[in-house]
Amino acid sequence: MPKPPVAPVAKSIVASPPKAKPIGKVGNKTGEVVSMKSLSYLMGVTPRTIKNWTLDGMPCEEQEHGKSWLFDSAMCFKWRIQKETEDVKSLYEGMFDQKKVSKEEAVRRTAVAKMYMEEHNLEKELGQVAVIDDLIINFAAVLSRVKGKWVGMTSRLSGQLAHKNQDEVEEILEIEIEEALGEMTDYEHTFIDSDK
Repeated sequence: MPKPPVAPVAKSIVASPPKAKPIGKVGNKTGEVVSMKSLSYLMGVTPRTIKNWTLDGMPCEEQEHGKSWLFDSAMCFKWRIQKETEDVKSLYEGMFDQKKVSKEEAVRRTAVAKMYMEEHNLEKELGQVAVIDDLIINFAAVLSRVKGKWVGMTSRLSGQLAHKNQDEVEEILEIEIEEALGEMTDYEHTFIDSDK
């Protein structure tokens, strides 16, 4: 029985993405035309991974010779979700098709399941995996802090922005937004012992 994939816990992403141009809609989401570097930032992976995914079929638009590729961020996220779904389905395809399982097969499956659980518990103790509930709790706290910064921005900045020209206003807003987003890029996962 193949071992189910375990997503590694990302530390933090420190780069800031270059500005992107809005494009058409995918479903109800608006995508942006981004570079490979920007897409790797958005997806939390390296540019090399983006290149490998592109070779694996992720949609992109090749530019003229010597220029980098452009990506529709919404289409790329949609492709990645579909690819992950297909990969997981292929792992388990045919595994549960049998109506009857022999006693030996049931014993073997039980032993394999126990081994996977022991490996998973060890990986958890070593901090190599995170419980989804832990991630939700931690990231909800980060989003609450970001929301708090943005909600309080109007009252905090109204006096600063009075009598400023457009360039000064943009600079002040950009600093505020980057500070708020810094909460997310500086995110470090805190493991919670949810078994207790």
